[in-house]
Amino acid sequence: MVQVAHDGRVSRFHCKRVVSGSRVHIEGNTTTNGTWVNGEGVLRRRLYGGEQIAVGNARFIFRAG
Repeated sequence: MVQVAHDGRVSRFHCKRVVSGSRVHIEGNTTTNGTWVNGEGVLRRRLYGGEQIAVGNARFIFRAG
């Protein structure tokens, strides 16, 4: 779990990472401000590695390993 503190644009359960075998997806929870991967608003998207995930003002890079 990652907590983004002090950002009014991020809801308490904004999105989640889903792992199924070797596949990883991010799932947004239809929040007002959305979940973004590489600048595209998403509800569900497979992650391969190197994607930039944005929630509110926070930015993360997904690293596959």
